[in-house]
Amino acid sequence: MLGVCNGFEQRMDRLERDNRYLKRVLLGCLLSAGAMVAMGQAPRPAIPDVLRARAFEIVDQSGRRAIKLSTDNGNGVIGTYGKKGDLLLFIGGTSESGGVLEVAKNAHPLVRLKSTENGEGAVITFDKRGEGLVEVGADKNGGEGAIFAFTRAGGVRAAWPAQ
Repeated sequence: MLGVCNGFEQRMDRLERDNRYLKRVLLGCLLSAGAMVAMGQAPRPAIPDVLRARAFEIVDQSGRRAIKLSTDNGNGVIGTYGKKGDLLLFIGGTSESGGVLEVAKNAHPLVRLKSTENGEGAVITFDKRGEGLVEVGADKNGGEGAIFAFTRAGGVRAAWPAQ
């Protein structure tokens, strides 16, 4: 009879051990589920409608400025920069005339599209030193189209129609 009791006690011990193990697993599952529910209830960060700053810079992998959005005398400007940090493209406004788009190389302008003081459009091309070569736009009176060619000193070499 003692053998039957021993076998019964061993089976009860194993059953109690399995029961304790299952209780621990169930408790772990309940705690994990509770944690997931609690994390799901955390407020999501709000995405702002407007992001405001004085300037934004986008940099490359080495930290060099590639694009800059900022203001200049109250006018919005966008600049893109080369590997050497030189300005390649400028889009913005000026106090004198209005909008300007300028393509540059080695810190010298090559092409500039702009609006004049009278509100007409103009295109100016430059040499590699940044000296004006040709301007296509309006005449001084703002009434007719005109083409101007410049000397190295900056004076008007030729104009069509003649000024």
